[in-house]
Amino acid sequence: MTIARALPVLCLSAAVALVAGCKADRLDETKTFTLKLGEEGEKVFDLGKQSKEQKVTADYTSTESEVSVFVVAAKDYDAFDTALTGAKKKEKAMAAALDSKSGTVAATVPPNTEYKVVVALGDKATKPTDVKLHMTNRK
Repeated sequence: MTIARALPVLCLSAAVALVAGCKADRLDETKTFTLKLGEEGEKVFDLGKQSKEQKVTADYTSTESEVSVFVVAAKDYDAFDTALTGAKKKEKAMAAALDSKSGTVAATVPPNTEYKVVVALGDKATKPTDVKLHMTNRK
């Protein structure tokens, strides 16, 4: 193949690679886990930053006990983690749903912001529960 014939193919390949590199990473994860009373009453999912603003959605269901679900900026996590009640934690979160067996939490995460999705037993939980969590940043 001559350079003249290969040049259009190379240019097209470079353009496709450039456009693909500009897309935000897709978040589409489903997690199933058990929350127990005490030390194992919370699950934290660390999620990376994106170069563009993104809308993060967390859909959840719990079998036995009510849970609280939060979307928290990583920079605010220490203050969030030291809060003692769901209501106080909610003040430190970008979005939250408190004490329910199912629901959806949605947050708009600014560009270049690392964040976490946190699922915890509700403040009045008295027994362990199985949780299914689906996290996405699709529109």
